[in-house]
Amino acid sequence: MSEKIVEKRLSEIAGMITRRESWGWLSNGPKWHYFVDGRSLCGRWLGLGLGELEQGMDNSPDNCAECRRRVVKRKVDLEANQK
Repeated sequence: MSEKIVEKRLSEIAGMITRRESWGWLSNGPKWHYFVDGRSLCGRWLGLGLGELEQGMDNSPDNCAECRRRVVKRKVDLEANQK
């Protein structure tokens, strides 16, 4: 394959990939953690087999405190980059 065809195909594939991110609970963890592409924001957990993720529960007392702080920072940074 030519290099241009490969680059075009990689670009198409990258456009199809979406990031999965939200709150998830692992059966061996005491708290809910915020996962982005299978890794918790606090860096303590890897959730490869996460099923459904929960949206909109950012202020729950059952959430990991570190993940909660990083979610707030992440959302502020995303809003700042969109402006």
